[in-house]
Amino acid sequence: MLLLAVALPGVALPTTAVGNSLLPLLNGPKFPAAWRSALNSLGGDDADAAAPPTAAAPESDPNSRVDALLRQFSESEKADVAPATLQQRIKEQQTTEERGAVLHDLLHLAACRTFVDDDAALIKSLDVIAPGAAWPSDAVDLGKVLSLLPADAAAQADAYIRAAVPAADATISGSFDRKSAAQLYMGCAQFGYFVSTFVRGVVLESDDAEGVANALKLASRQMRSEAAFVVASTRAGTLFELEREDASMGYEALREFTTRVQPISSAQKSEFYADESGGAADAASAAGGGGGGGGGGSALPTPELVSFNCAALQALLSEGVLYGWVLWEAETEVCGALPEAASVELFKPPATAASFDALA
Repeated sequence: MLLLAVALPGVALPTTAVGNSLLPLLNGPKFPAAWRSALNSLGGDDADAAAPPTAAAPESDPNSRVDALLRQFSESEKADVAPATLQQRIKEQQTTEERGAVLHDLLHLAACRTFVDDDAALIKSLDVIAPGAAWPSDAVDLGKVLSLLPADAAAQADAYIRAAVPAADATISGSFDRKSAAQLYMGCAQFGYFVSTFVRGVVLESDDAEGVANALKLASRQMRSEAAFVVASTRAGTLFELEREDASMGYEALREFTTRVQPISSAQKSEFYADESGGAADAASAAGGGGGGGGGGSALPTPELVSFNCAALQALLSEGVLYGWVLWEAETEVCGALPEAASVELFKPPATAASFDALA
């Protein structure tokens, strides 16, 4: 079984030299030692060794990153700082970004390796959830995921997935907006991450009942580091082929996610989306929180729909829960292995923090 071996539209491939060097080893016995060596380099004192240059996207302009970094400094800072010092600060920022990109690759590849160790593969294309499509034999489904989780986590995952997609019936089909679909997968990854956080022994440091409740709400809505968000949202956003401005960052649209599939009738579809073709709507659509792109002059978004059958959708969302579960494990391992200074530098809090008011 070769996982993520070729570039496919729905596959999140490494973006750094380190990640690309590890990718061919992913399924073999040499991967754990090579991955650990890369992690040790990331936490070392030699920043240049720790962060080989990122692989630039084919369409990227090498000067665009420098321009973006320059924009982070105010005009007064540029005026007050000597050119050599400013260039040094830009170089330091570039190094930090490169180290962050290596971290993202290490986290994602560690999660992929866990799937390999469990004799499973991540889904590479949404073609497998289409009506009438066969679910891959090496992909996980709800039963497989439940067998890999401890009993208490399995019970929570089972309830969550069945609430999202109650019927694992391949004869029931529908469609959902691509962005909403990605947000649904992201919600599953967040849930798996959340369950992993508390089932694996994390103790909330508060004797106040209200404080504990707020902490639980917060943990259910966001991951503990920006790096984890970038990795999880990249998996979801790439799988559903969303667009993003910067390949080194996460998918901002996925900071908000959904947890349920809400069927809507053909008649109701016009209430959610602009009619692009003038034809009849699908029999059922998933209307989650957040639609697709704007629909021209219409106030309603124009849908970019993805068709699914319910059995495959349930299996795909189960994969999302497992991905979040193993991502927490990878993040915890990396954070614990890095020197404290490197851990603090690389594992920043989420860039956009959820507020308790929004979680009420």
